[in-house]
Amino acid sequence: MATIQLVHEKALRYPDATSLPPVPLSALEMLRGETFVTFRQLPRRADRRISSVTGCTRFPDFSGDLVLYGVEADSPLSPLLIWDAVHRLPVGRTVTFTERHPGQSYLERAYYAGFIELEHRTDTSVRFRKVRPLRAEACAGLDRWTFGIPTGPDDPAFLNACVARILELPVRCKEILLCGRPHPDFKYLEHVRVVGEDIQGSPVRISEKKNCLADEAAHPNICILHDRVFLPRDFCRALDRFGDGFPFVTLQSIYYDDRYNISPRRYSDVNMVSAPVGGVVAPARDLAFSHFSPSVFADLERGGFVYANPRRYSDLRSYATGSLCLAKRDVWRFCPQNPSLRWAEFEDVEHGLRAAQVGVPTRVNPYALTQSMTGRAILSYAGRVTVETLDGRTRSYGQPLSQHPFRRKPLLKVSTLEAQRRLALFVSKYVSTVGVECTFISSAASSVRSWLSAVALCLNLSRFRYSALDIARYVEDYEKLLVLDQVSWVRKEYLIEVLLRRRQLAMAHFHEFSPEFASMWALRPKGRWFFNSVDEYFPVRLALVLPGTLASALMLVLRNGQYLYLRGGYLAYVRAILASTPYLKYRR
Repeated sequence: MATIQLVHEKALRYPDATSLPPVPLSALEMLRGETFVTFRQLPRRADRRISSVTGCTRFPDFSGDLVLYGVEADSPLSPLLIWDAVHRLPVGRTVTFTERHPGQSYLERAYYAGFIELEHRTDTSVRFRKVRPLRAEACAGLDRWTFGIPTGPDDPAFLNACVARILELPVRCKEILLCGRPHPDFKYLEHVRVVGEDIQGSPVRISEKKNCLADEAAHPNICILHDRVFLPRDFCRALDRFGDGFPFVTLQSIYYDDRYNISPRRYSDVNMVSAPVGGVVAPARDLAFSHFSPSVFADLERGGFVYANPRRYSDLRSYATGSLCLAKRDVWRFCPQNPSLRWAEFEDVEHGLRAAQVGVPTRVNPYALTQSMTGRAILSYAGRVTVETLDGRTRSYGQPLSQHPFRRKPLLKVSTLEAQRRLALFVSKYVSTVGVECTFISSAASSVRSWLSAVALCLNLSRFRYSALDIARYVEDYEKLLVLDQVSWVRKEYLIEVLLRRRQLAMAHFHEFSPEFASMWALRPKGRWFFNSVDEYFPVRLALVLPGTLASALMLVLRNGQYLYLRGGYLAYVRAILASTPYLKYRR
C-alpha cells in the first residue's frame, strides 16, 4: 500500500486539509495493496506528499488498484485528476471513490461507458473496474501528428506563415491537412493534403470543416488551428514536458498590436462562461436535439465570458476557443463539434461544454505560448480583457506598456481598398443622395476621423423599408460593410428592436453610442485602421524585437498566474515569446 497526499496551491483558495474531515485510521487498515490518494489529513505520514496542486498538475504515477478518498468532493480539479488517473490505470485494475459527493460519479459520464464498468456501490463509496484501454490510450504517443487548418480562397499570407512554421517543427511523423482549397498564391501546396472542398457556404461551416479534419487525420494526435495562429518553435518540447494521455488541450496565446513585441494582449485561448449553461448543450452524439441555436446566443452573451485561469478548473464552464485545440483523434471523433453551428455561432463554446458534460475536460499546457498574427479589436475594450484570477475572482487587465510611441499594426484585417469597396456597396444599397459617393468614399479610409465621419454620414442618410426582414438585413450590412468585424448577438438584437420601435430616432444610436466603434477608437484614436500590405503584421528581425520582448516578458512575469501562466520564470517568458514570434521571413 502507498499513500499520496495532495495539497492545493494555497492561492487557489480551494479546500485544504485543515478545512476537511481527516482520514480515519480504519480507512487505511482496510487497504490491501491499493494506492491511496486524498486531499485530507492522513492519520500517519504520507508516503508521498505533492504540494501546490493546480489545474496544470498531472496525476502522479502509481501502481496497482487505486483509492481516491474524498477527491471527487474535495477538489474542483477532480475531473482533471480523474482523467489522468483512469488513463494510467492498467486494464483489469480498479479505482474506488470513497467519501464522495452524492449523485452520479464522474466515471459514469458517457466517455467512459464500455471501458470502465461499475463493480460495487454503497452509500459512501463506488468501485469501478477498467475493462478496456480508453480512447485516448488507443492514440498513445507524441511523435505522430496531424495538423489541420480550416481555410478558404482568401489571401494566403497568414496561411503561408502558419504552414511554414509547422514544416519546421521536429515532429517525427506529421501531415498537414487543409480543409478547403487555398488561394492560388499559397506556397506549400506540395506539402499539404487538401480535403473537404465541398464544405462551402456562408457563414463558414467551420464545425463541419474541423470535424472533416479529424475524420481525415492519418495520425493519432491532432492539432486543429486557425491560420492566424503561429505555433512555438519549442512545440514538441512543451508536449514532452506536459505528457501524454491528455484530453482537449490548448496553449495560451498573446497578440502584439505592434511589430516590436512591446505590448501583449491575451488573446483567444481558454475561456469560461460566467455561469453554467443548463439545458442548452446536447448529449455527446445527439446533436440533432441540441438547443444551442441562434435563439439562445444573445442570452449566452449576456451571461458573459472571461479568460479562464490555467491553474483553476470549472467543470461544465471551461472551454478552448476555436483558435487552437490539441486532441487525440479518437476522442475528437467521439465528441465532434456540432455541424449545425457555423462561424461565430459559439461552436467552440458548445463543443467544450458538451465535452466536459460527457467526461472530456479542457486544460492548458503551461510550457509554451502561441502568438496570433492578427487580432480583433472588438474582443477587447481599449486593450482590456477580463480574466479569472488565481483566487477565482475576475479582474480587468489592460495591455502592459500600451502607451509606447512606436507604430502599431493595422487595427482591422481589411485592406484600404476593401474598406472603400464595402463602404461604396453600403452607399449603393442604402444612401440615395445623388453624388454622395464621389465626395467622401475615395478618402474615407485614409484616417480614423475620415472613416468615422463617413460611417456617421452613411447612417444618417440611410433609407430602407421598415419591415422586420429589411431591418435585419440592414443590421447585417452595418456589421459587414461598416463595422468590418463581428457585432455581438446582444447588440444586433437590440439594434433590430430599437429600429422597429423608434425608426429614425434610433439612427443616431448607431454612431453616437456604438460599443463597436468605441472599442476600435479607444485602441486606435489616430493613425490608420486598414492595411496597405499584410507585411505590416509581421515583425522584421530579432534585433528590433528583442528589447520589446525583454520589457513585455518582465510585465507578464510580474502578473504570472493572474494574467497568463507559464512555468519557468522570466527567462521562460523571454524564450516563449521569441519562439512564437512570426517574423516577416515566414510570410514571404
